Amino acid sequence: MTGSHTAGELHAHGTLLWLDARAKIVSLFAVVFVAVSTPARAWQAFVVYWVLLTLYALAGMIPPRQILRRLLVVIPFLLLVLVFLPFMKPDFSRGEYWVSVGGFLMSSRSVDVLANVSTKSLTSVYALILLSASTPFGDMLRGFERLRVPAVFVETVAFAWRYLFVLRDEAQRMLRARDARAWRGRWVWQVWVIGLMIGSLFLRAFERAERVYQAMKARGYHGHSHTYFDKSMTRPDYGLVVMFAVVLAATRIWVWRTL
Repeated sequence: MTGSHTAGELHAHGTLLWLDARAKIVSLFAVVFVAVSTPARAWQAFVVYWVLLTLYALAGMIPPRQILRRLLVVIPFLLLVLVFLPFMKPDFSRGEYWVSVGGFLMSSRSVDVLANVSTKSLTSVYALILLSASTPFGDMLRGFERLRVPAVFVETVAFAWRYLFVLRDEAQRMLRARDARAWRGRWVWQVWVIGLMIGSLFLRAFERAERVYQAMKARGYHGHSHTYFDKSMTRPDYGLVVMFAVVLAATRIWVWRTL
């Protein structure tokens, strides 16, 4: 499904690429589920999660700068949450109080909400970034399929990924044709050209997607992607799953007993 559409992607190196996709999916999604169920005030647990994920990233030699760049996608959502927090008033009957944050008064519950959202979202996105970096997209889809994820979901994601690049290619062709005609969008009344281009892009992408689908059917596609080789889980794969399971279970039990 990916083919030549790999430019700009974040890739791991070393032994992580040779591990079975199912082991990586189970391990990293376990981090997401455990992190979401952990109270934000148990900050020591999130330190353990981040250390575990960082060791995984180091094992795959994933560039830290690119990871941090992709983590920035969470900031707009955190800012959206932050906008509404000053409107939450404290419930003094429950022991809540006002807190001064950057010169603004916020309730203690607002601070807890911000800490809860930020820690869990950053941890979850970090885990998903590592999963996408250490697992080629085709292998990831095959891993989900072998984990008995509904085939409709897997095929829908696969086609969406493929047709995104079809749409991008069609848009680039139209932009080159427009620029070759020395078009310069300097005036407000030239906006109608953009509208015409969007409509034409939809029609051309739809026609090309139909040709792609017909070509796939001619090659024997019947709602299921076939692969030539499926490897079995090996000891390193089971070792990765066991290591994540032990660390996450021990951390979660510690949180349950201390809070």
